[in-house]
Amino acid sequence: MKWKVTGQFLAALGTLTILLTMVNFGAFFYFFGLDTSPEKEGYPYSAYPESFTLRFKDNIVFNRGIPFVLPAGQEQLKKEKAWIQILDGNGTEVYSMNKPADAPKHYTPGEIVHFHKYDGTIKNSSLFISWVNQNEARWTYVIGFPTEKIRRYTMYYSETKFFNFWEQGALVLLLVTILTVVTIGYLFGRRLTSLFLRLSAALNSLRKETTASNIQSAGYIKMYIQA
Repeated sequence: MKWKVTGQFLAALGTLTILLTMVNFGAFFYFFGLDTSPEKEGYPYSAYPESFTLRFKDNIVFNRGIPFVLPAGQEQLKKEKAWIQILDGNGTEVYSMNKPADAPKHYTPGEIVHFHKYDGTIKNSSLFISWVNQNEARWTYVIGFPTEKIRRYTMYYSETKFFNFWEQGALVLLLVTILTVVTIGYLFGRRLTSLFLRLSAALNSLRKETTASNIQSAGYIKMYIQA
């Protein structure tokens, strides 16, 4: 009886543990696979600066071959506390607005990559880069957002090690979780089973006493009737 109750308890606990582990893995992949950050203009905010930069070319026009930003675009930059530089094909600045003092007036291809990749290399700025075409010329523009609003972090990982980790690590995590919960459940289950058996024994004893008392009372009633 004791081991039967304990076994049923552990079986139910083990099943619940497996289900909870599956739910946890599902929740992990769901929340880390989706961008749940607040939205701005229909874009998750973490993607907004990039989408803003790509769409900003509509605010760049040319006058006698020289680019400049329309007033509407200037207002957007002010609203975002951002700055802009427009570079010619050689990487030399031909237009700027609100740029920091340490922003260079000329970029080599390597510098463009470096400043774009590492935040803060230009004071308190995260750089996003795109271009606009005019006739056969391509003009690069750099938009800097304050790092207090958006930061970029670069992560390196080995694809082989990553998938090996999930194949092996997930199994180890599942086994450790089951072992831990079963051990704790067994310890508590023993105590719970002991209390249950004591309660069951007390109820059986009470039932036997009640039955005996009823039989004795019936005997007295029978003797009284016969008398």
